[in-house]
Amino acid sequence: MNGRENRDEKQSKKMYTSRKDNITEPVLWKIYAWISTFVVCIIYVGLIFAVCANGILDKYYHKAYLIRNPPASLTFVEGQTMFLTYKLLINRFVVVFKRNDDVIGEDSHNNEIEPGRSKTLTIQHITLNDEGEYYLEALGLTCRRTMVTVKQMFKKTLTKVTIVEGSGAMFECETEEENSPVEWFKDGKTINDTSENIKMESLQGYIYKLTITSTSLQDTGTYTILKNGIRNEAVLEVKGDLPAVDTGITAPTEATLFKRPLEKVTIVEGFDVQFECETEEDSSSVKWFKDDFPITPDKNNLKMETLPGHIYKLIISPASLQDSGRYRIEKNGIRSEAVLDVKGNKVDCFIF
Repeated sequence: MNGRENRDEKQSKKMYTSRKDNITEPVLWKIYAWISTFVVCIIYVGLIFAVCANGILDKYYHKAYLIRNPPASLTFVEGQTMFLTYKLLINRFVVVFKRNDDVIGEDSHNNEIEPGRSKTLTIQHITLNDEGEYYLEALGLTCRRTMVTVKQMFKKTLTKVTIVEGSGAMFECETEEENSPVEWFKDGKTINDTSENIKMESLQGYIYKLTITSTSLQDTGTYTILKNGIRNEAVLEVKGDLPAVDTGITAPTEATLFKRPLEKVTIVEGFDVQFECETEEDSSSVKWFKDDFPITPDKNNLKMETLPGHIYKLIISPASLQDSGRYRIEKNGIRSEAVLDVKGNKVDCFIF
């Protein structure tokens, strides 16, 4: 009995499986057909919606609407890049950028307008000529104007230097707060810091210096500083020593003019120091120099005095390590010089 029951059970399972296979195949085809029909309907509905939406936009949106505007005023430094970005509600209108009511063309100075709702005007390496009122125009819309101000890169420019061969020369300039690196050039060729007599400095406050410690006739030329595409230049003129002319009159020398010349001074940092000299009776004016650079009276710790009896003093109060150097006084083309050696105020400690 058990064997017969097992045969009947297997036969019923076989009949069920065969019937199941016959039912599944047409059902799957129907599902595929329904999905395909649904996708086609969605595409048709999308096309109909797009056509209707286009008609609605043509009927009701005859004016552009702005949802983002640049600030009312912007300030740039020469050489920077300016971006003015506007965003429209919809991207259906031809836009025009204007400056001072004149249309801005698309050239190498102004980047091409990119498609999309956001419209950006880009001006690379902005110049002083780019100042003005900027705005965007679209169909029925004139956006708020943006006043663009452009500052000069160089607040203090290089100036021409004329010196005698062998003297020191210095170019100095100051720029706006702009962190781009600078490059120096002489007659169009890059200057590097490998030369022993040339020193380039970048100081606080965006001040830049080029110093030539001992000039020669070959240093004559045009010197240029370049920062973020903006340049400033000046001429260095180095003159040779004039040939001596025999007039039959003996020219004064340091030994004959200076009755009491300058003398070397060694002092500890923090103390006052003075150079003093005395000359023969000569009413010519005098000039003081430190390391071949003129000393001006605008330094707080320096004082120059002219006393009766043709006595001249240079007082440094107090002296620092930076004051060390070679000091010179010139009168009527005759010079006297001496060295100032400022020692640090270190204290030696001994442990017993």
